[in-house]
This record gives sequence, C-alpha cells and structure tokens, in this order.
Amino acid sequence: MDTLTSVIGAPDKQLPYWEMQGWVDNCAVAAEVSLINQFGHRLSQENANIISSTCGWYQKGQGTPFHHIGKLMDLFGIPNHSRRGATTDDLLHELASGRGIIVGLSTPALRAPHRDTPAPSPGSHAVVVTGFRSEHFIINNPGHDGGAGESYPKAQFEQAWDTCGRYYTATDLPLPSIRAAAAEEQSPGGYAFYGISNTGRIPSSPAGEEDYIESLFEDSDMIHFI
Repeated sequence: MDTLTSVIGAPDKQLPYWEMQGWVDNCAVAAEVSLINQFGHRLSQENANIISSTCGWYQKGQGTPFHHIGKLMDLFGIPNHSRRGATTDDLLHELASGRGIIVGLSTPALRAPHRDTPAPSPGSHAVVVTGFRSEHFIINNPGHDGGAGESYPKAQFEQAWDTCGRYYTATDLPLPSIRAAAAEEQSPGGYAFYGISNTGRIPSSPAGEEDYIESLFEDSDMIHFI
C-alpha cells in the first residue's frame, strides 16, 4: 500500500465518537468510551467514570494505569488485546484490520494542554489512533477541545509513543462502522471481518446502564467479581 497517497484506517468514521475528557486525568476512560460506543452502546463518560473508579481501574488524581486499559471494554463484552514494545508496522496492521486502538503518548512530545499521569510513565496520555495518511498519524485526542482528527507527523508521533514504551490496546474485532463502510465499497482491502456479538453483562440501553451502575454500590459481591 502506498502510504503517501492512501489512508490506512477510517478516521472519518470515528470522528463522531470523539468527546473531550471531563476530568484532567480520565483520558483513558474517555478513549475507551469512544470505542465502546462504536459497538452500539450508549455509555456516557460520567457513567464510565463511576464504573472505572468503583472497580479501581481509574483513580482520581492518578489516572488509569496501562494494565487497566481494556477492562471497561471487557465489561461490555468487547474482546481486546494489549502490547508493549510494539512496532509502527504493528500499529499500521491494526489500523488496516479496522480495529479500534488506544495508545499511550507522552504529552510533552505532543504538547497537549492536558496531562495525565497513569503508571508507569508520568506525563503519558491516552488517545485513539484512527488512521495514517501522508506519513501522519491521525488521532482522536480527548485532551482538549478540537482534538478530533488531529494529525501528527510520523516522527513526532513515534517520539511520543517511545516515551510510553510503545504501548497500545486494540479491539480484537473490527469496528462496526469500518466493517460496514468496507462492505458498502465491496473492497475490504485487507480488513479481516468477523461477526460481532454483544456478550457483555451491561445492557446497551441507557436505563439498563443506570440500573447496573446502581448495583455496583449495593452488591459487594458484584464489585469483588468485577
């Protein structure tokens, strides 16, 4: 594929799912919400904050450690995998497969106005990588207003990624919007599509989510199980 003229991924399909993080250190929660909702859920960032903090994945003032990113998706039945020490080709392969991707980047290298401090790398920040075009990575950055569809030169992106150990979490399955777009074009071009099932324990309706969140505070066994 000619990366100088082609787009790897489908950044335009993910633009509607960007939202700014509500707190200075909940970027990873906001990033997971954007991927979860692309699988047909309507999870609010506020509810996601409650779930993540109750389960101990997010700690206010500290953020979300890398090893907890993906657990919110687990709860919604969205299989995912994480890697450290990944290569740029690994990331491009995930994009070409249509998967949703969260990476950790150094905020000083990105010069983002918001800082997150998840372990083990102070100053790291979680964003969603949505595409690669003309030697630039395209991201949905929850760290500031106007962060949807930001573009960074490959060298700058890699510098920011290096500082965070080249970590990423990606969905195992392609995002439904990208799968649908490829089907419409009848030219999947490297996408590996599989059936997507909602096997999560949280209902997809807002009312169901509210009931579930309330149960977290009433059922100590449920909290322990999660």
